[in-house]
Amino acid sequence: MNVHPLYACKMTLALSLRRSILLPHEISTGNGSPRKVHWVGGKTPVEPGQNHAQNGDKNSGGKPSDGYHSLSKIKLGEVKQAFHNFQSLIIPSYTPGWVAPGYFCSIPLAQTAEYRPLAIFGRVKACYPSDGYIQNIHEMELLFPKPRSEPLELNIRRDDVDFESGGLAQSYCANIKIFLAPHEQIDFAQFENVFLQHGYFPEFITRYVDLVDVNEFNHNEFPDVLVVSSRWFESARESSDGQVYEKLHQLIKWGKTVVNYHPLNMDNDIRTLNRELGFKHGFTDTALIEPETPAQTLEFVSRTFDRIFMQGMR
Repeated sequence: MNVHPLYACKMTLALSLRRSILLPHEISTGNGSPRKVHWVGGKTPVEPGQNHAQNGDKNSGGKPSDGYHSLSKIKLGEVKQAFHNFQSLIIPSYTPGWVAPGYFCSIPLAQTAEYRPLAIFGRVKACYPSDGYIQNIHEMELLFPKPRSEPLELNIRRDDVDFESGGLAQSYCANIKIFLAPHEQIDFAQFENVFLQHGYFPEFITRYVDLVDVNEFNHNEFPDVLVVSSRWFESARESSDGQVYEKLHQLIKWGKTVVNYHPLNMDNDIRTLNRELGFKHGFTDTALIEPETPAQTLEFVSRTFDRIFMQGMR
């Protein structure tokens, strides 16, 4: 993973390299301190002795009466498929064992007499308590991605996690590519921790070649949501002989969501992407959202990514 020079000054200590359960050579590096999320899941923890996710209801198609799906109904091949579908869209988090809502996780599972896969992969919906470290979590709700349908909601409790074997839990952030003019990166870099707390890794990009290289064969490996600054577009369009203009139209045709960062203090001669690309609210099928601050950008990115994720894997 390439780290932008803005991060270099902050990376004084690298975390130990740790392997992913589902991808043995996937590693994570970081700058030390975890990003804590002060959040508690909305559901009351399951009381001892109460039925939970691993006790399936034979009449519910694998979905128990408490609303959770059974781990025993998920095959190892389905777990590998889910991870493969998201592998190019997620980045190992700075702290491998950190678990928080919005994060993707691969977790080794303790084996019982009833079948269950060796590991599970999904996106955290809720966890209790709010500490975030996998070894301190008593219970979590994990959304397991399914092809072209809503994810399955799983209940993972502390005794479901295998802490004894060599498998290690690994958490991931969704990669968000943000194309900015150089001086705009300062504003977003100050907001970096907020992106990370919500499970998003902001990748700041100034070069236009990172966008021009996307084509009909590799666009599935490109994030579903990208942010493009009007200032960046103004400069990149001239430098790329119009290729950036064509590429943005193609990305939208391929189903990507383009968010146009256009702050209020933008120069009057720099137009929005809607103006540049020929889109207009109420008149064209496509019109881009135009957040004016990093906070507004994160809010829309988060809502859009949540909606795409809940629609099912590609």
